Amino acid sequence: MPITVSVNQPNNLTTFIVDGPIYLAEIQAAIKRFYENANPPPSKHILWDLRNASVDKLRSDEAVQLANYAASSDKRKEIGKTAIVASSDSVFGVSRIFEAHVINPSIKFNVFRDIDEAMEWLEE
Repeated sequence: MPITVSVNQPNNLTTFIVDGPIYLAEIQAAIKRFYENANPPPSKHILWDLRNASVDKLRSDEAVQLANYAASSDKRKEIGKTAIVASSDSVFGVSRIFEAHVINPSIKFNVFRDIDEAMEWLEE
């Protein structure tokens, strides 16, 4: 699964675009690179664009593992927002499982079906 990462410094936003099947190890590796190798430092806001992603290879217990990993890896210095955009029902459902298990008071988290709504929320 290719993951494309772009950084918009003026908006303090990093966007991860996932194309194809989602695998636990690959998402964890992307999160690890974001926090450990970020130059500039990790942005305040994150957008995961999963509109072209597939969760056929991801089990629901792996979504919970991923939520725990993401929450424990978050090293942003200020409270930030993370938005996931998922257009298919299956990706949206797994994203909601992920959202329900993220336990980190420094993360405001939301799942959207529409990228424009996600961007509005991130910019609030």
